[in-house]
Formats: sequence, C-alpha cells, structure tokens
Amino acid sequence: MNQPRKRIALKSLSPARQELIVCMHEKQFGTIANLPVVNGEPMMTQAKVIRRRSFNRQLVPRPASKNFILKVAHLELLDSLDEIGFGTIERVTFRDGLPCELEQSLA
Repeated sequence: MNQPRKRIALKSLSPARQELIVCMHEKQFGTIANLPVVNGEPMMTQAKVIRRRSFNRQLVPRPASKNFILKVAHLELLDSLDEIGFGTIERVTFRDGLPCELEQSLA
C-alpha cells in the first residue's frame, strides 16, 4: 500500500525549484528544454522555455499564488531532480501548468 505524500507548499522549496514550478504554472502549456541540473537544483537561467498555444481553446494565464500546495506531478518532478543530481534534462513538457513528461539522455 502506498503511503500518502506529505503536503508541500511552494514557499518551502529552494528559490531555483520555485522558479521552475512557477514558470510552468504561469505559462500553462509548453516545454522547458536543455535544463541543467546542479546538485538537484534546476538552472532555469540556462534553459529554453517554449510556450505552446492551442487555438481550439482559450488560454488564460494564471499567476501563481504566493504559496500553493504542490500536486503529485510537481513532487514527482522534484524527485526526478534529486535522482538526476547533476546532468541535463533534454525536455520537461507541461500541460495545464503541471509537468507530464521528462526526457533525459542517458550516458
């Protein structure tokens, strides 16, 4: 039986992790490409953010609350950052502000 995950608020994250989560939340749909990870921390200043627009639905940007509770998809992404430690994520795809796919080259 799976243990329930602890509730984690945005403000409890490091500034680098907050920046990653807020970027996805504000852009809603897109990809973050070539994201370096150093000691489990995403380096957003070196990544490329690609916003995706869908013309068959209305996109309403949602500014991030100062301290929302993270969803399971956010926590899984943060776990992946910890697992990677040092490396580069080729792509993180996000939909509705939530990470849904992560691609990483394996050495």
